[in-house]
Amino acid sequence: VALVVPKKNLTEDRTEKYLERIEKEHGKEADIPQSVIDMMRRTAQQKGLLEMGVLKADLGSGERCLIPDNVDVDRLKEMARSIMTEMGLPSDANFYETNPVQLFDFSRRARCI
Repeated sequence: VALVVPKKNLTEDRTEKYLERIEKEHGKEADIPQSVIDMMRRTAQQKGLLEMGVLKADLGSGERCLIPDNVDVDRLKEMARSIMTEMGLPSDANFYETNPVQLFDFSRRARCI
């Protein structure tokens, strides 16, 4: 399983501002289901690696943040386990023996080819 998790959450909950703009542009006929609004609010509250304690400090670049002394491997495994169980995998599922949990820096990827 591969997931993209940001270094830190740079967003704020803009749900109300978005809904106000939609109502101004489209009126009440742009009725958005409550389930979609709830998902928008949950997404805005998503934590990054710093907020989850996986990275100990924001050292600027992704390369510097991922130095071994700045990564709390136990917190990384806890985060991975939490995400795995949220996705429906059993909470007692074993990590793969070789390289059980890894972090990759995609911050320099300007485009996909």
